[in-house]
Amino acid sequence: MNNKKLKILIGTIVVSVILLVLDLNYMYLGKFLYQLFPCVDANGTSFPCYGTYDIYFVLFLILVIVISLILLLGKGISKKENRRRK
Repeated sequence: MNNKKLKILIGTIVVSVILLVLDLNYMYLGKFLYQLFPCVDANGTSFPCYGTYDIYFVLFLILVIVISLILLLGKGISKKENRRRK
């Protein structure tokens, strides 16, 4: 894997982890979308109605991180195998 692709994968992982930590701490995406598209809170629950936006966003970020790690580790493993063959 060349250095440019490696930097892109590592940068994607770093940015995704930062967004994941921020969203888990502040739920900023849900609050932002709540201002644009207000929803009604269900009675008897302490979880805000806009929290589902954050849950989906967190799941998406985890998926991006896992795919990036698989690509990063997969390319690293195949690179080691190519060295062994030579």
